[in-house]
Amino acid sequence: MPMLEFAMRFYNRSSINKQAGVTILEVLIAVVIFSFGMLALSRMQMQTIYDNQVGKQKVAAMLIAQEYLEKSLLTPFNKIDQWHQFEKDILIHKSRYHLLLSVNQDVIPSVKRISVVVSWGKYNVRYQTTKSQYSF
Repeated sequence: MPMLEFAMRFYNRSSINKQAGVTILEVLIAVVIFSFGMLALSRMQMQTIYDNQVGKQKVAAMLIAQEYLEKSLLTPFNKIDQWHQFEKDILIHKSRYHLLLSVNQDVIPSVKRISVVVSWGKYNVRYQTTKSQYSF
């Protein structure tokens, strides 16, 4: 019996010792998986920062376009031809915008088409409206 008891104790200890620690291979696999996760998070963060910057620039471009569209709509009908082809470069918050405002005669003689395009980089914002000689 003592020999059987010794064998049982030895067997139980050796099986416990085999599962007691983690191998270097397991640690390396865990580090690689963690690294890929962190890389994906950093890429997502960079994309979010870029999208926020483009969003701010788009809001600024829309405000510029709306301002000049309102100025042209407030101009009397007989003097609106002064805006026939108006271009201007505008610098806001270290971003350069190019404004193009054009007024063209519509097929109806008493109506003019007003088009405003603000562009920056590879993006642009476009607004169009009409102005009538007569108020309804």
